[in-house]
Amino acid sequence: METETSNKYSVLMLEKGMGVLELLADYHSGLTIQEMCSHLSYPKTTIYRLANTLLEMGYLGKDEDTNHFFLSRKLFRLGLAALGESNILERAIEPMRRLRDEVKESVMIGTLVGNEAILLDQVLGSHDFTFILKSGTHLCLHASAPGKVLLAYQTDKVRDELIASMEMTRFNENTITDKKRYLQEVLKVKERGYGVDLEEEIIGVNCIGAPIFNQYGEVIACVWMSGPKGRMPLERFPELAEQVCKCARSISEKMGYRINCLQFIEN
Repeated sequence: METETSNKYSVLMLEKGMGVLELLADYHSGLTIQEMCSHLSYPKTTIYRLANTLLEMGYLGKDEDTNHFFLSRKLFRLGLAALGESNILERAIEPMRRLRDEVKESVMIGTLVGNEAILLDQVLGSHDFTFILKSGTHLCLHASAPGKVLLAYQTDKVRDELIASMEMTRFNENTITDKKRYLQEVLKVKERGYGVDLEEEIIGVNCIGAPIFNQYGEVIACVWMSGPKGRMPLERFPELAEQVCKCARSISEKMGYRINCLQFIEN
């Protein structure tokens, strides 16, 4: 009876449209109409109508050179609204720009979605050579500063479940692939108030990130800076980490965070 009632109110085209969105969430560079047909086994005319309707509504973007459809920033806003943090990007942009002006490196903000960190926005560095990532880029948790930061402030249960489910892919000799060692690294983040990536995914690139909290003291995002290790050597980490933490604290305060529980730069 329950199944019959559920089927009675289901809208098949809506279900298929959500299927398209969920599929594209797994393909950061997007897919063509034909590729979506192969994955979903929907008629080509149905995929074409759905993709173009979602494109017109602003939920998809399209690369005219490759004909790839991809998820748009409008979906990020919906996701943030579901978390109750729909205005975080507007409130974060000025502190991020100030940090960029101080350090000259690219400054990024991202959040935890499932078992990945997702880049929400960035302020480009002012050097001739700087890092550019596309909004929506997925970042692995075990080899990125934001991944470690976002994990560090979860409940012990959520943190341990995420670590247990991780594939500790080795990108190079600096990547942490042992889960016990990784847990110690995550715990260290909470002790000092920031997390680092020491060439753990990309050789020659260092990152420093700090947590952003909402009015309830819950971690909702991470702000971080990335740059070549020549411009971000280890000896500069205390100074740079302090600036990143200052930015994170400013955004947190704009999100209603008032309790002074962040530990900034003990060493």
